Amino acid sequence: MSGAVNHWRNSVSIMTVMKKKNKKLIEKLKQQLPATEAVFRRYCKDVGLETEAVNKVLDFLLYFLPGELETSTDQEIASLMSDGFDHLPKIFGDILADFINWTRVHCKTFYYRDYFMNPHSTKF
Repeated sequence: MSGAVNHWRNSVSIMTVMKKKNKKLIEKLKQQLPATEAVFRRYCKDVGLETEAVNKVLDFLLYFLPGELETSTDQEIASLMSDGFDHLPKIFGDILADFINWTRVHCKTFYYRDYFMNPHSTKF
């Protein structure tokens, strides 16, 4: 079997695992934070977010978001962004900030500020 065929099979296998993880994470978020899950699903569709990025952000939200995003205060969002800085690679932190800002524009939220991920000097 050629190297290209093996590479293709490995890529398909990895994508299958990522999609299964994606379904589990979405279901878990839907159970814990149904309003946030609905908004996140709309955001992903609107911006065309890829599965890997969706999984990273979902995993982060499940662990660090203390309640529904729309009812979070600016203080809670600032804390969430600080956790994002500490625990997410810059690209996923930027996606988190974009999701928070997109939600503020498209939904009624308790928070009113725009959020941005500070530059990471040593994170990849």
